[in-house]
Amino acid sequence: MYIVGDIGGTNTRLSNTKDLSTLDQPTVQPTPKDYTLGLQMIKDYADKCSKIEVIEGVCLGISGILAEEKSHLVRSPHLPNWEKKPLQSDLHNAINTNVFLENDTALVGLGESIFGAGKDHDLVAYITVSTGVGGARINEKTIDDKKFGFEPGHQIISVGDELLSLEQIISGTGIQERTGKRPEDIDKDDAIWKDVTKFAAIGLHNTILHWSPDILVLGGGIILSEKLSIHNITEIIQELLVVFPEIPEIKKAELEDFGGLYGAMEHIKSNSK
Repeated sequence: MYIVGDIGGTNTRLSNTKDLSTLDQPTVQPTPKDYTLGLQMIKDYADKCSKIEVIEGVCLGISGILAEEKSHLVRSPHLPNWEKKPLQSDLHNAINTNVFLENDTALVGLGESIFGAGKDHDLVAYITVSTGVGGARINEKTIDDKKFGFEPGHQIISVGDELLSLEQIISGTGIQERTGKRPEDIDKDDAIWKDVTKFAAIGLHNTILHWSPDILVLGGGIILSEKLSIHNITEIIQELLVVFPEIPEIKKAELEDFGGLYGAMEHIKSNSK
């Protein structure tokens, strides 16, 4: 049995797989902001699984930038108490098996490229708009090479006289800081979504220029809620993109909230060959 997980800035999803092809019913619970509590949550899940079958490996996606050797987080705006904690070695010592760590968004992108919206394409750009804004470039069903990670959410956008990151403008956290309301409590017809759509399109236009994908897959809670219209985003990108002869296909993610678990499953498979 293998354990797969997606530790996001808001929620953690855990599941297991016996054949690296199908997933058991995932559990979803709030991500503890305290590292010790988070570690215990994962260990508790592993303990339950180990009573059924021997655990042969673990792969977790986690929100933030990992050290080059992928042993721990070096920066995580949404999980600062997890930074510089020895997550890989702590889990290895607790579960006594190989533990793989990867950026959470990169694993979602991998999952979508193999099992979801990008499965018919070789070069997939995945962007999530949720608690934060993240992304990954998937090349021929593999997370593309990088030194630290992909951070399209931290590209700088000019907003009036301010220079803000894309994440500050369109993420759930950024919207709540500006409006005092959670995105889920803001009506779909509220004028703020027009502004968010415009700046999302600008950021995605830049990402298309940088990554030149066959397809752009959009996911995350704000996209899946459909408060940001992919149709409207696409229309704005068509107006902005004048360098390339055409824009890539733009689609909504198909694996809903569990793309990271599928990506983690594939990551174990590729590292077990």
